[in-house]
Amino acid sequence: MNQWYSYGDSSKRNRSKFELKYSYWYCNDNRVCRTLYKGKLFVCGRVAAFYGIGKLHDDTSYIEIRNRETMSIDDLYHFYTREYAQACDYCDISRDALKIIRVAEQKSEVLYE
Repeated sequence: MNQWYSYGDSSKRNRSKFELKYSYWYCNDNRVCRTLYKGKLFVCGRVAAFYGIGKLHDDTSYIEIRNRETMSIDDLYHFYTREYAQACDYCDISRDALKIIRVAEQKSEVLYE
């Protein structure tokens, strides 16, 4: 692998609902990188990391699965078929103009403030 793509910093982008839907639909991470962390299933690992450091403040980006008495199969279905996640407003990975980073040439970048 001779390159990777920057997810961008952790700042809010203030995208419209349409833009969030676009980002979510075209994101590979939300399809193949669902992440289980502290009893919650997150749309991707980046979102789980944001939750872990206290940066995630919405419930559209994960589903609580630890307490199975309150979770139904419909809840899980709606999680997997949702149109977008608010956390996509903090990420650039599914944008049309991705920032390409050459391996071993990246510069230090502050990702979490």
